[in-house]
Amino acid sequence: MNLDNIRQFLTTSVGDLIYLYYALILMTPSLGFPCNSELLMVLGGSLAALGFMKLGIVLFISPLAILLGDTITFHLGKRYGETVLNSRLVQKLFPLDKQLQVRKILQDNAKKFIFSIRFVPVLRSFIFLTAGSMRIPSRIFFTMNGLSTFIYAPAIVAFSYLTAIGMQEWTSEGQSRAKWIAFGVVMIVMVYFFKKQRKVQLER
Repeated sequence: MNLDNIRQFLTTSVGDLIYLYYALILMTPSLGFPCNSELLMVLGGSLAALGFMKLGIVLFISPLAILLGDTITFHLGKRYGETVLNSRLVQKLFPLDKQLQVRKILQDNAKKFIFSIRFVPVLRSFIFLTAGSMRIPSRIFFTMNGLSTFIYAPAIVAFSYLTAIGMQEWTSEGQSRAKWIAFGVVMIVMVYFFKKQRKVQLER
């Protein structure tokens, strides 16, 4: 998904539908779609700073949308996990050696791993699918994933919102492009940050 296309789609949405569309799009990375949830939350915070959405609502729905997507993936893992994980396509993205490593970590310390994986934007949907296929207790998954998500998601949204607001104040008032300059700077910084994060190995 192209982030600029998503921005255009959201900013042209009618009324409160923008919140519904934002939540639905934010669910997609958890379901395995090639879209970065962190960048989507940066987009949400930036659009709140630009006046397209209310910050309080974005802070509220961001973790809920992510958790809903994660929950769907976890339960799909319980029913279809082995079939999906053994497919050729998934094994190209999530090789068998990585799967075995994840299974061992989940067996040894599921609570810590599920909590910490939220902070590493690499293969989360496959890991949650694996957790479901291993029948990790739902209470452990929901508790640890919920705790980390309610820390992580609001922090990213708030950071992008405050950064965009700061850029607007720094840019001379009266310039019609000031808001979009602020938005662009935030996007560039966050894209760079998360591209570097993707280099983090799963072993960590």
